[in-house]
Amino acid sequence: MPAIAYDDDSRVSGISERERVLYEFFFEDGNLILSIPADSYHFERNKGIDPGTKAWLYISLEGNQYVYEFNTDGEIVSDRFTSKGKTGETVNDYVHGYEKVCYYYGPTDMEKGLGLLDSEGNEIIPAVYTYIHSPFEGRIVAGRSEGGLFGGTARILDGEGKIICDKYHGIDFDELPDGRFIGIAYCAGEMSQLATVCRDENGEIMKGGYRFIDKDGNELSEVFASEKDGFIIRKGGITEGEMTITAVYEDGSEKEINIYDYAFEP
Repeated sequence: MPAIAYDDDSRVSGISERERVLYEFFFEDGNLILSIPADSYHFERNKGIDPGTKAWLYISLEGNQYVYEFNTDGEIVSDRFTSKGKTGETVNDYVHGYEKVCYYYGPTDMEKGLGLLDSEGNEIIPAVYTYIHSPFEGRIVAGRSEGGLFGGTARILDGEGKIICDKYHGIDFDELPDGRFIGIAYCAGEMSQLATVCRDENGEIMKGGYRFIDKDGNELSEVFASEKDGFIIRKGGITEGEMTITAVYEDGSEKEINIYDYAFEP
């Protein structure tokens, strides 16, 4: 069966294969619970979220997801099915004619892979990513989260799905009030507990921290450890009067940075 492949740095590299094992589920009296088998499953007991629910059973079969809810008497009271293939979702207005596709490599949403097909059904991006979006015309950001938004594999691709930048754990772009953009990229660094390792073009491990980047992922600023008053890339965007941040560096020193110094037009 298909499986997500990882390279030696634990970064997503494509799709491979693994052995398929089928499972069936039985009640205590030996009767089958489901009419179909599963090639992976996850059982989750209710911990007081809903008093009428006892547990949930998540399964995948040939890339599709099935979710079953059991009441306190052990009966299935609801079920949900999510099909593999086209999701009916486009990326956004910056990328025309591309549609998202999904495949469940495991039973939960964390094990779902997203990809892109063009209008003729040709694969533009393989279905291995957790998120795919286009911040502006000509660029696509795709990544697979491993333990949080800024953890795992994050890539910048061109409008045809070709990888332009592949050296960060997290990438985000935000539009400024004047119509230009700023980009922020993050790497966890050598001492991180993340399994994924980010390397530069020369194979050297990337320095941990945040940096401003251009639309191709090139670094525009020094690397700083954090931002004093809350990370500037956040839901809702940058406000009209927001001009500067206070960057905090590894040695504890601080520096005020004008974010417009790193703005670019796509």
